[in-house]
Amino acid sequence: MSRLAAIAHQIPSRGLQSQSDDERLRGATIRRYFPDRPIEANDAPLLMPIASSVQITGRGTVVVGTLSQGRLKKGEQVQIKGFDMDSTSVVTDIQVFKKSALQVVAGDHCGILCRGLKASQVRRGMWLGKPGTILTSNVIKANVYLLSPEEDGRKTAIRSGYTERVFCSTWDVSAKLHFKQELLMPGEHIEAEIFFVNDVPIKKNMAFTIREGRTRTVARGVVTDIFEPLAIDPAFRDFNLQTILPKLKSIYS
Repeated sequence: MSRLAAIAHQIPSRGLQSQSDDERLRGATIRRYFPDRPIEANDAPLLMPIASSVQITGRGTVVVGTLSQGRLKKGEQVQIKGFDMDSTSVVTDIQVFKKSALQVVAGDHCGILCRGLKASQVRRGMWLGKPGTILTSNVIKANVYLLSPEEDGRKTAIRSGYTERVFCSTWDVSAKLHFKQELLMPGEHIEAEIFFVNDVPIKKNMAFTIREGRTRTVARGVVTDIFEPLAIDPAFRDFNLQTILPKLKSIYS
């Protein structure tokens, strides 16, 4: 038996209230002795990108999506955040395949009834998660690759200031790209700052696409840094990079 397996199985289960307590203790012990081991999806903080929602009069709103990480049980408190909105609620019911469930884990597609949540407080693209763990911003740094014509991409280059829609997770918003060189040619990579018209839920190392006309993918990218949110006009009026760029501050610094 490997050292990892030995440590995991040495944890006693006697006296623990449930199997989930046993699993949490085992996971904590493994992370203590093996800090570089990737965190399994079920052990990570709860996160579910919201795909749709429907209000139930007198009970709250059901948000629908697939858990990308973590676990969720009835009665737990959750946070719904994104697009300049932020709410907390208590889960009163969980539905999987039209049947009530006590718990869901990463990979489960479900409907979550959030007590007291109004339809106006939630929209597609927001994230539901453990309170205090959802990060939102309207400015990121990313590695961007402009698809070549052979990849069904553009035939012409783009300039800094290029504006189009970015698709990531379950959200899509208008965004403006800024990069140092004059042109980005099809088939080339570049590091760019991307400014969104809304605060969107985001994580480092997330992948995204840039599409023209909402359907044609012309670029792909990966988030490399996230900056503190800035006040940006939704129409990008009075967008002065000379005054904006010095204000950028990474949330990780």
